[in-house]
Amino acid sequence: MTSEIRINIVTEGQTEETFANTLLVDHLQQFKIFDVRAHSITTSYCKGRPYRGGFCKYDHLKKDVVRWLRQDTTAYVTTMVDLYALPSDFPNRVKFIHNPDPYSKVEMAEEELAKDINNPQFIPNIQLHEFEAALFSNVEQIHRSMIASGSTASHLRRLQAIRSGFPTPEYINDNPTTAPSKRILQIYPSFQKPTDGIIIAKNIGIGTMRKECAHFDKWLKKLESLSQ
Repeated sequence: MTSEIRINIVTEGQTEETFANTLLVDHLQQFKIFDVRAHSITTSYCKGRPYRGGFCKYDHLKKDVVRWLRQDTTAYVTTMVDLYALPSDFPNRVKFIHNPDPYSKVEMAEEELAKDINNPQFIPNIQLHEFEAALFSNVEQIHRSMIASGSTASHLRRLQAIRSGFPTPEYINDNPTTAPSKRILQIYPSFQKPTDGIIIAKNIGIGTMRKECAHFDKWLKKLESLSQ
């Protein structure tokens, strides 16, 4: 029965976790997938308490994925982590990290991730290049949300110039100063990823984001198809 489909998601951090547990949960219910749970990568433990967030080591991600696959053997496990600043211990990173084509690059990275996890219930997903790229699917909503949150200056033209400089939001590059989130922060220093990022995403909507972001759309289609 489709109601029995379960999807567990290991996310890069709090922003992605909130996105998955709100917008993605609501979206997948349309496909009769009602049990979707996400948590950020476990980075350490202190007195039995997990500390989560941040993709600094591949081993952290792998342990969370494998743990969930073993705990719930009939559920699917997927990931929502960034290609931006991919950890140096990521499997066979040297094979693809210098690939100039972002779509080919991320597909190769996901292939290596799938090989390393080696479980049919696992659906690899790496974001191009990070969650905030999807916000450039509608820069007017970035502008409106930041004005609503207290920004006193209008920078819509700067946002439009960034967006028009790339074929799709997913092409916005992964340089430490020009990654999508860095570009927003340069324009709006008050931008808070876990709060403003989610508000903007809600205002844009998953439908617009998937139209603008082909790789994101491909992942959604894989999840949606689980109920078919």
